[in-house]
Amino acid sequence: MPKVETTITEVYATPLHKYFDHLNSFQQAAFKRFVRDELDKRSNSTINNWFRGENEPSAAEQKLIAEYFKVNQSELFPTKK
Repeated sequence: MPKVETTITEVYATPLHKYFDHLNSFQQAAFKRFVRDELDKRSNSTINNWFRGENEPSAAEQKLIAEYFKVNQSELFPTKK
C-alpha cells in the first residue's frame, strides 16, 4: 500500500471534522477536554456530532475553537453554499 503524505497546510485547510481525524488520540482527548471545560460544558455526543459534520458549534464557539487550533475560523468552518 502506498504511503500517503499529508502536509500541515492540507490538514489546516480542511473543515473541523476532517482536521480532527488527523489528530492523535492524546490531541483528540485534550481538545475534547477543552471543549467540555470551556464551551458551556458541551457533551461528548455534541462534540462528536461536530466532528462528524452533523451539526456545527455556534459562531462564538467556532471562534474559540479556531483560536485553540491557531487557525482561521473560516478554514475550520467554511461557509456553506
